[in-house]
Amino acid sequence: MNDFLNLPEERVDRTKSSVFLYYLARASSKLEHRDIAHKKVKLSINQLKQINDKRLSQHVEELEGHIAEALRSEKQIKAHQQGEEGVHIELTHKITKLEHKLGRYLDTQDERKKRVDELERKIKEKFETKRKTVVDSKKDIERLTKLYKEIKKDKKHSTSDLLRVANKIASLKDALKMVQ
Repeated sequence: MNDFLNLPEERVDRTKSSVFLYYLARASSKLEHRDIAHKKVKLSINQLKQINDKRLSQHVEELEGHIAEALRSEKQIKAHQQGEEGVHIELTHKITKLEHKLGRYLDTQDERKKRVDELERKIKEKFETKRKTVVDSKKDIERLTKLYKEIKKDKKHSTSDLLRVANKIASLKDALKMVQ
């Protein structure tokens, strides 16, 4: 109980604790009334032991009244306690259902985040691959263009070599256009 009283301020829910304290005070009050009724019965029994026969019938009636009051109080407390146990069971069931739903929600949220991260990773990889292909193709075209110019200046190579390099440059340019 002392641990409950020493909780940090931010961990105490004022609205719930006020309701809790209200019902705790009501239960305490009912227990006090029950204890008082029990004490009255004990006092009456002790008085019965000390009285004479003339006043006995008067005290017996008074004792019966105290006993009836104690029984009525016990029945009220028991009925109230059963009602509160029913409410407690219902609330516990609702809390369990809500915790289950929250758990499922958090699981789906985590799965959704994982799927989004995976899609983002795949998109980045795709764009990185595309960018790399474009850069590599441009370098190849540049290299082949230099080679083509060298072959043309050299004039020692055949036209078929020139045509082959020109076709390769054209096919790389077409592939580059399709990638972009």
